[in-house]
Amino acid sequence: MYIADFSASAPWDTKNIIGVRRFLDRVYNLFIEGTGKIAEDDEEAMRNIHKTIKKVGSDIENYKFNTAIAQMMICLNYGAPKDTEKSTFWRESFVKLLHPFAPHIAEEIWQEMNPIQETLSKVYLATGNKQKLERIQKVFSRIDDAVSFEIYPEMVEVEENAETPMECALQKIEPYKEKENEFPIIAIDTAVYFDGQETNPTHVKRAALSAIGKTESECTQEEIAKAMVDYYKDIAKKAGGQKEFYYIDALAVLYPDGVIETAEWKREYILQDTEHSPTQLYFPMRSLFISKITGKGDHNSTEEDFFIEMQGQSNALKELFGYGKESIFFSEWPEYDEGMTIDNEVTIGVQILGKLRGEIRIAIDEDKESVLAKARTQENVAKWLEGKEIVKEIYVPGKIVNIVIK
Repeated sequence: MYIADFSASAPWDTKNIIGVRRFLDRVYNLFIEGTGKIAEDDEEAMRNIHKTIKKVGSDIENYKFNTAIAQMMICLNYGAPKDTEKSTFWRESFVKLLHPFAPHIAEEIWQEMNPIQETLSKVYLATGNKQKLERIQKVFSRIDDAVSFEIYPEMVEVEENAETPMECALQKIEPYKEKENEFPIIAIDTAVYFDGQETNPTHVKRAALSAIGKTESECTQEEIAKAMVDYYKDIAKKAGGQKEFYYIDALAVLYPDGVIETAEWKREYILQDTEHSPTQLYFPMRSLFISKITGKGDHNSTEEDFFIEMQGQSNALKELFGYGKESIFFSEWPEYDEGMTIDNEVTIGVQILGKLRGEIRIAIDEDKESVLAKARTQENVAKWLEGKEIVKEIYVPGKIVNIVIK
């Protein structure tokens, strides 16, 4: 694939194999041995990987495998970034790009980067909400039906006073950080968002109860459910019978080793002023809304519709517990940021009497005088100019500087 354009003919030469072998050796050294090139500039390293994602994807579609491999070589030669977060993106993206060309070494590297999750048998839920427990167990049954979910035996009630669902989820998980836990503990929180909304999005229940002058501790679960149905039904009615809204679900996992990881996802719905099904005590709004993904409500949804609607939660759980990373084959192709593929700076040559004597790094829109000043002070160029008279300076924007001396 590297010898020439896929559509062109080229003579086979075993000597050319050594170049690709050296490239794969450098890949192995960086990812497995930890002795590969680390970039001098993290920002430039990130620009390189975004450019490489874009070019390799385009070249594969156009059967230009040789130039795709050449671009990966350029990216690798510059090196990986030092910053941990940037390095993770760079490394995962690079291995995914390598996979179509060198599947076996890419798979080995992927396994090293994403060790298979130790066998998971039980997960605790930091809530007393039994319907929430049943729902997450149902979602997870499609991931691994051998894992059981249980309410934490010594569950701690936490007052949630944060502004976002993630902050609330982290508040719920906080009391368990000092406990010795054999199994992971999950906290989930949800916020509801409407256009023109004046209440805190995380106050899904409290907004409804406030409308009737009550607090949660003063009401039974049945009274809370009725208050929520009446409150949100009224919102839809005031909007003409229906109103679009969405949930942001936040999930925080406390692992036995004390590490906390998080995930968020979005669910979109249409709220209506008519109840379509009996009220669920812990999910009372379900009787009022239609899912924008399935186009169905609680009254006419199928089993499969449920899993489609909860795909965001399923994806988050897979990611947090390491499912689906067993093979790079199941990973998604990396995405690039178009802005990161555009150079803000370029390297140009500096010639003296037509011969290249040095290189300088300049901004794309740098003015002529600044470029010429950089050219004259470039270390090697300055030596050639010493004791000479500059007759003429020529700058071809973004390309080259030529200095005439005598």
